[in-house]
Amino acid sequence: MKASADDFVREAGKLLQEKSYSEALTAFTRALNIDPGLAAAHYNIGAILQLRDQPMDCIPSLMTAAALEPNNADIVLAFSQALQRVGQRDRAASLLDRTSKANPADIALRDAASRLPLNDGAGAEIAGFMNQREAEGAHAKLGHAATSLQYGQFATAFKLASELIWLAPQSADVWKIMSRAAFKCASGALAEMSARRAIAIHPSDAQSWLTLGAIIHAAGQHRRDVEHVFEQGLKFCWPDPDLAAALCEILFASNQRQAGLDILGKVETVLEKPSVRLMALRARCHADANQIDQAKKVYSEALAFEPSNMALVASAVSFYERQTDPKPMLDILKKAKESGAAISDDEILDAQARVFLREKKLDDAHGSITQALRSQSGNEQSRSRHFILAQIEDMGGNFQNAFAAVRTANHLMEEIWEKAGPFDHTMATRRLASLHLRLEAEIQSGKNTVQHENAGPRNIAFLVGFPRSGTTLLDTILRSHSRVTVVEEEKILINTLRDAVSGVTGDETNFTEEWLTRVHEYDPDLLRKEYLSQMAGFAGEDLADDKIYIDKLPLNMNWAPVIHKIFPKAVFILALRHPLDTAISNLFQDFKPNNAMMNMTSLARINNFYHASFSLWRDFEKWRQPVVERVSYEEIVENLENTVSRIMRRLGLTWEDAQSRYFETAIKRGDMKTPSYTQVTQKLYATSKERWRNYAFAFQGDDTSDVRNWSIEHGYLLHEEFK
Repeated sequence: MKASADDFVREAGKLLQEKSYSEALTAFTRALNIDPGLAAAHYNIGAILQLRDQPMDCIPSLMTAAALEPNNADIVLAFSQALQRVGQRDRAASLLDRTSKANPADIALRDAASRLPLNDGAGAEIAGFMNQREAEGAHAKLGHAATSLQYGQFATAFKLASELIWLAPQSADVWKIMSRAAFKCASGALAEMSARRAIAIHPSDAQSWLTLGAIIHAAGQHRRDVEHVFEQGLKFCWPDPDLAAALCEILFASNQRQAGLDILGKVETVLEKPSVRLMALRARCHADANQIDQAKKVYSEALAFEPSNMALVASAVSFYERQTDPKPMLDILKKAKESGAAISDDEILDAQARVFLREKKLDDAHGSITQALRSQSGNEQSRSRHFILAQIEDMGGNFQNAFAAVRTANHLMEEIWEKAGPFDHTMATRRLASLHLRLEAEIQSGKNTVQHENAGPRNIAFLVGFPRSGTTLLDTILRSHSRVTVVEEEKILINTLRDAVSGVTGDETNFTEEWLTRVHEYDPDLLRKEYLSQMAGFAGEDLADDKIYIDKLPLNMNWAPVIHKIFPKAVFILALRHPLDTAISNLFQDFKPNNAMMNMTSLARINNFYHASFSLWRDFEKWRQPVVERVSYEEIVENLENTVSRIMRRLGLTWEDAQSRYFETAIKRGDMKTPSYTQVTQKLYATSKERWRNYAFAFQGDDTSDVRNWSIEHGYLLHEEFK
């Protein structure tokens, strides 16, 4: 049974009495997710923010509370105090003057008004807290603010919105602009509370709910609240397709596939005309469930409705690019252009090059991508095309040219996504360093912090390793066994820690030291229970004792000390590959950007990240002595059955012949969540072994000394090879 708004308000009241202000704030906002017009919730949120010395952030909440209960003395006094603290003395005086006159018997209001008298000039300009004389200019200013926001001029939009809230405080459009601009150049709290004010003014405005959900999602503090925001928003704005799509995106991402499909079905039934956005979502859902033919059918129907819809075209192109035959993506682009879509010739050339590359028609691929690069495209397109060029040159044996192209691509990656973008590669390395320091402190103490060595089930395993070390190949071979379920590239552990341990904010790699301390001190039994619940959800079944469930996420190797405390008997399958081959493969990979993957944009960064990752792993394995099965990519290529049989014995299983036909499993799966799709849909090949020798010239300097040393330590290189 779901909690009601009153339940959350009562919970918040208890938390306030305990002075647990952060938790109370969360409870009040959850009450507003259900009932946006709760004056008490708005007031208490404002009071908590004011107590935290966030006077501007509390203005939207107190303004809403005052609008809902204009004669409530507590609300008016709190609002007037906040106004004074943000430099709005005259507005505070006018508010107190008006309210005290309307409530002459209220001693507190009368005293407050007498201590802050209203001067005549301000009285002529301001009524309550609202400008009187400039209100007629609000419309033009609102248009200017909206245009500024549209073109990314967030500081200008914020300045204009900050003026508009006094000119047109009852305009939901003003608060939506304030919300989006504040998120970019002020504070997350002001952004969230401004969105909540917009919803309180106009609960049936879908855009306000979408804005609120996007802000909460970006903040990362309460992931699951986003689902509830979109769910409530859809109830108020039924059957808005954009809100339905946003809700379904969240449900699909959290493995609630059937719930998302049910919502799609209900909304699509009542819409007057088909929504291609919802159709694209349905197609993607089919693809994720390996229902490739159904996905193709839905994409075909959606493109027949709107062949020039760029979002739909992009979704369909992405889908077909990951199929065994990518040619349809080229046909989609050509038809879209014929239908009037804003698709340039260079975009078609780009897609053409990708098809030729998959077909190994290198001369044709090179000609197409070179023509595409001659266009006046933006940095993001140029970055992507240089990665394609690098692959073409590499396959053609032009290694100096390939290296030059991939360096250009990665330089653009840093320019776009780090220097001018939201990511910071040092967040991942700083988090890793903190985890290593904590392990070193444990080693220095001489006390193993694993409390119960036999705790937890024995049918959970973790497939880890540095990216591009063959984890996807191994994943595909293992999942071909009848009693193995692999959950691929899902943040089960991170979600577990987020949901169980309060205090994490922002990007997943940007954890505070205080939060990491709470993680290390948290009850492993509770974390284990939450993890198993999450694993069951992603596996799509109740966890069976006679099956093995493998969590495959390569960089979980850096969380190994935490995982081991939760699952002391779990098997760690450590995938290894020649470190120099791994480095080159990462350098050439066009990763989806995030903080961790921004460490793959140069050999120097890869060198540092690899060294930090394996230094932690080495100390962890030596000190804790977990159950580890090491397997190298090279071993698999040389002797698949013997190598994998060793892993299966460690898991308590035996080899099955289907595992030698792993590529059939990969083809049946359809879309995959890693960049290795084209490799694992083929039989084993050895061309990726010793690939680094083509780029030996790039491994001569000090900036790759660590990865060379690890090549020696892992037994791949001899000292003489780089003398």
